[in-house]
Amino acid sequence: MAIVKRGRRHLYYKSVRVGGKVVSVYKGSGVLAEILAAVDAEEAAARRAAVDAFRERDREDAAVFKQVFDFCQHVNSVVVATLEAEGFHRPFRGPWRKRRVDGGVSRRGAENAETQRAAGVD
Repeated sequence: MAIVKRGRRHLYYKSVRVGGKVVSVYKGSGVLAEILAAVDAEEAAARRAAVDAFRERDREDAAVFKQVFDFCQHVNSVVVATLEAEGFHRPFRGPWRKRRVDGGVSRRGAENAETQRAAGVD
């Protein structure tokens, strides 16, 4: 977008992309050219302000997302530690399963079996 002086006349041309190429389009001359240039400048400023506002909101959203992501990672690490302490594992990154001990009986099942034998229950 530019006002071009040719002789004593001021002409306003606007650059527009047509088919991948930039083409200058004549918009007006004299006072009309100055008014059109001012209007286009205001519209460009409004577009820049909208883009800046969007980028600022995007930065704020990214900061909140990072906090949520960090919290989720912390919760996940607590859950993993608790499940592993209880004797669970994830074979091939699949669902959590209780570890088996001695012939397919879980540790807790083995403890219950010993308790039942000691009590004389068959």
